[in-house]
Amino acid sequence: MNQHASEDELIDLDQREEQLAFLRIEAAFRYYREYALKIMNFKRRHYEKVLPKHKTLLPGYETHFENMRRCIDTNATFLDYICDYSTQRMFYMYWPEGPVVSVSEKPTAADMDKVLTTLRQFVRDWSAEGQPERDQCYGLLLNKLESIFPDIESRSDIKVLIPGSGLSRLAYEIFSRGFYSQGNEFSHHMLIAGSFVLNNIPQAAQYHLHPYVHHICNNRSREDMLRSVAIPDVSPIEESNTNRLMQKGSFSMCAGDFLEVYGKPREKSAWNSVVTCFFIDTAHNIFQYVETIFSLLVVGGVWLNIGPLLYHFADQPNELSIELAWTDLRKIIEGFGFDIIEEQTIECTYTANPRALMYNVHRCIYFQAIKTDRLPHLTYLLHESVDACNAFRNKGVDMEGKAAVPPSMGPAPPTQIPPLAPVEKRKDDQPPLPTLPPPHLFGGVNPLQHGPQVIPAAPLLQPTLDGVSFPPTHLPTQAHLHAAAAHMQATLLQAQQPPLPTPIPPTTTTTHTPEPHPMPTPPVAGDDMDEGGCKKRARPD
Repeated sequence: MNQHASEDELIDLDQREEQLAFLRIEAAFRYYREYALKIMNFKRRHYEKVLPKHKTLLPGYETHFENMRRCIDTNATFLDYICDYSTQRMFYMYWPEGPVVSVSEKPTAADMDKVLTTLRQFVRDWSAEGQPERDQCYGLLLNKLESIFPDIESRSDIKVLIPGSGLSRLAYEIFSRGFYSQGNEFSHHMLIAGSFVLNNIPQAAQYHLHPYVHHICNNRSREDMLRSVAIPDVSPIEESNTNRLMQKGSFSMCAGDFLEVYGKPREKSAWNSVVTCFFIDTAHNIFQYVETIFSLLVVGGVWLNIGPLLYHFADQPNELSIELAWTDLRKIIEGFGFDIIEEQTIECTYTANPRALMYNVHRCIYFQAIKTDRLPHLTYLLHESVDACNAFRNKGVDMEGKAAVPPSMGPAPPTQIPPLAPVEKRKDDQPPLPTLPPPHLFGGVNPLQHGPQVIPAAPLLQPTLDGVSFPPTHLPTQAHLHAAAAHMQATLLQAQQPPLPTPIPPTTTTTHTPEPHPMPTPPVAGDDMDEGGCKKRARPD
């Protein structure tokens, strides 16, 4: 991309990419009939090769393909309704000037697989047949949320975020209980279909789908494969006019990548609860998910989670994927400052065909975690501050607000923070000193004695450490951070030394005039001195 592209050109490029993504999904929905009939005709040609004498053992089986065609037509008509709605109500709401791009290529197999997944998702979220599956996971989360916030009248002030909300049934159920509920979804397939069911179906059981017509294996009967499922089991439009709690609460959907949308400063400490259901394993880097959720919550806020650790990108060689076991993930969650107060393993299915001869059962991790005001380890905070320093320098501004290294010279090199020396047990068998930072390192706030606090990405440190000077109105430089780490290491080592023996007073008293001593010369920084003028202490092996 041209580095000198204007802002209007960048906006135009973003608009083209967004419209292209939207139109590709609409094209995939409309292509469903042709795609499904091709598969059905392929199977019919296979059956035509069966010997006539064998066909006599199963008379009338040819009608099965005609029944499949009728089911496919019903599904295709429903998807066409969704496309008509999305064009009239969604596309032109975002882009009233109309499309600036067009889609010519046919949808891929991956695009069509997402369409079939959307049909099954309708069963899970918006049918009576999907109620048992919803009870396994949604029911547990909803009951827990209601028990944590029992005061119904004040729930409209409780902000609950539901990332990865799919077709929005869980977010809708939270809203129906009087909460301020916001769903977040990245998939346009889910966003378009979810908007249709939320805003365009005025009565329950208005449509019938055949979601299992493509499940050609593990069927007990043909009727199970072709059966219809009525959707929705409840109409959000109808319920919103009669449910008193809905009239008190608030409901919204936010489209976009979770990290991009909710990693912004305005979202920090803005939510009372985050509810994740079959979501956290969609991360490329699960560390970032946990860090963002911690940032979103107020101190005392609740994170409720249920889901497996399938890790969606684990088998994609060109995608970043960090796959942690639950015991390791638990350490990460607690390391960021959460207290996990409840944990159990729950068996759940996901868009399963309950009448099939085989389906998958997930052993899901359920937990309830509370955000504390406990600070992460000092090394983590120092790394975070160095990242902030580098970010400023990469923008061409140093810590004093002056022009720094020109951007053409590249980003600042990575900085290695010296690790703290290991704390050994004192010789008098006293427990080791805690490795918490001194209170004045964070502007005089002791995290163990004070309540909620917000520590910025690069704390404004005060010049109170001996031999280490921090600008009171600017972010710390990398040299300051190195000096702080070295000073703390020296302080911890000094505290571990055994106390000096108490001197024995002399038995006789001698009077003499002390000779004058020359004034000590200030230390000069050299090979054995650090930047603060303190004598370097040898690092233990």
